[in-house]
Amino acid sequence: MSVTTAVPGTPTILLVHGAFADSSSWNGVIATLLADGFPVR
Repeated sequence: MSVTTAVPGTPTILLVHGAFADSSSWNGVIATLLADGFPVR
């Protein structure tokens, strides 16, 4: 996964996984958000 520079004023997206899951379930979403310039945590 690569890191991109966020556009000023762009909100940071916080992704939280549910019970019985881990953060890898967000990998596809994270890639899309980063490609669109959103910072993701």
